[in-house]
Amino acid sequence: MATDLKSKTARDKLTPRREPYWHRVETGLFVGYRRLDAGAGTWIARRRADAGGQQYRALGTLETLDDAVRQVKLWGTGVDGGASHKAVTLEQACRGYVAHQTTQKSKASAADAEGRFARLVYGKTLGTLPLDKLRTTQVKAWLDDMLDDDGDEDDLRRSKDSANRNLNTLKAALNLALRDRLVATDAGWKTVTPYPKAGKRRDRFLDLADRTALLSQCGDDLRA
Repeated sequence: MATDLKSKTARDKLTPRREPYWHRVETGLFVGYRRLDAGAGTWIARRRADAGGQQYRALGTLETLDDAVRQVKLWGTGVDGGASHKAVTLEQACRGYVAHQTTQKSKASAADAEGRFARLVYGKTLGTLPLDKLRTTQVKAWLDDMLDDDGDEDDLRRSKDSANRNLNTLKAALNLALRDRLVATDAGWKTVTPYPKAGKRRDRFLDLADRTALLSQCGDDLRA
């Protein structure tokens, strides 16, 4: 008999157990709810593999069955399209990129990427996120956190320039993960763009008052 997972009240009445209570989404695709002894229950996706057997993906805590079903369908569609059925985190993708640079590019290129990721991804909350859970707002917030808002305009421009280089390296790692089918879509980072005009120094032209003040401090030869 099918288990009612639609309401929180119904889920709270389930007997706690390790084996999830399963709900069929479509042929070969299921969502499961694992009722815990304490705390919120967790959801899990299950898919019948093309070569036989079952593939699983932990979904974590979600508010409703509809939320879980949407996550399962997205995951199933991605796997059907050739993406990995396993969760790959941003940090794992970055480490894979460093290894790729070492063998396909140069040790210097790999060391540059490794240095950036060590400062900004490894051990950070963003680095623990699965690639298919990465959101544009999170990448934008990561980029904005690098800005120097306490200095002058040149300090801000330089921090934007540095942030842009870090973003380019991160997106290179993410795009490699996409090509390697570790994630089904680049929707989480594709629209995050570098800060404009950050690589160009600010031009400063002296007005008449500035020029007069400068000349008043110059010696005769320099003033001429």
